[in-house]
Amino acid sequence: MDTNEPEVTEEVEATEEVEEVIEDSDDPAVLKARIKKLEEKAIAQRERTKIVKQQLKKTEDKKGELDNADFALLAVKGYENEEDIEFIQDKMQKWNKSLREILRDQDVIDKLKGMKIERDVKSAMPSATKRSSAGQLDNLDYWITKHEQTGELPDNFELRSAVINAKMNKSNPTLPPWRR
Repeated sequence: MDTNEPEVTEEVEATEEVEEVIEDSDDPAVLKARIKKLEEKAIAQRERTKIVKQQLKKTEDKKGELDNADFALLAVKGYENEEDIEFIQDKMQKWNKSLREILRDQDVIDKLKGMKIERDVKSAMPSATKRSSAGQLDNLDYWITKHEQTGELPDNFELRSAVINAKMNKSNPTLPPWRR
């Protein structure tokens, strides 16, 4: 916008020169030549102003979009996860701000840190090991021990039959000890 201000003042100065020229000279040929010259300057100035406005419009349209330089900046800052990039781009579009302005916002920084912590916690948890709580419910040894302690049998028919068969095999004297 600073580039527009000097150009506008030049245009104002050009109109002041026209007024001064008109007051100083009485010769119509000289006046017409000077007016023509000033009109050409004004037209050229308007063309430059149009070009500057178009360039400003292009940079304003860029807000909300990320280019390679922006991706490089995000990588340097440590935001390489696709989820983080989508979040940042969404905020740029909603707030109509540039990437640097978004990365300075404390709310965005806090949200990105929270998302990173969530991902770290999620990746640190084991998915399906014997230590997870869901693995115990269909474990035959667990139900045999529970039946011996409380007399309770599982709801699953196959597991219930396996527990009963294991109890019968333990109490069967005809089986060798290593099969009980």
